[in-house]
Amino acid sequence: MKKWLVIPFLLFCCLPQAVNAEDNPDAPPKPKFKAPPPPPSGTQGTPDGVTLFGVALNGAVRDLINTQIKDIGGFAEARSTQREHNFDKYFPTFRKRELYYVEFHYTPDGQFYSAKEVFRPISTRFENKLTPIKTREVARQLAEKIGQPSRIERKSADGTPGYNAYIWDGKNLKITVDRVGSEIYGEVFVLYQMKINPYLVASY
Repeated sequence: MKKWLVIPFLLFCCLPQAVNAEDNPDAPPKPKFKAPPPPPSGTQGTPDGVTLFGVALNGAVRDLINTQIKDIGGFAEARSTQREHNFDKYFPTFRKRELYYVEFHYTPDGQFYSAKEVFRPISTRFENKLTPIKTREVARQLAEKIGQPSRIERKSADGTPGYNAYIWDGKNLKITVDRVGSEIYGEVFVLYQMKINPYLVASY
């Protein structure tokens, strides 16, 4: 063996060998993604069984929602809500880019109360072309998951063209597809709202 090969060979032999975590019994276990619980029994396909980001909203709590959003990634929490106890707001980074933001409200004891998705004016999500988002398109996608809306309301403001708002009225959860300001030039939003008093603390 040539002398100029000896030193690198010795150095390589002296380097600490990496230990495979799977072969090291003392290594901490890798965190595993835990799927959130399914909707309450008998609510699948109804407003009370609706999910958002994989979380069944009916009966959800703040910790579950925040954990799920962090696990799936693609959202940044607004600084203004990082210290809040009953309000969270997230902006999309690479998921659901058709949204401006999504916000969550909770009761004082951390129970889910409401969520609101506010859409950008234009997206390719619905018709695969850059056209203004319509309430009808958003409502159609919801109807595929939770059935037809309970009612449709025709709205207009100050002589502007009218549009349709869509409402699903479940036993525990109300879902509304509407526009900000109730006028056709407002951004489309989806509001998920529990039928509870948001100021009451649940008793266990």
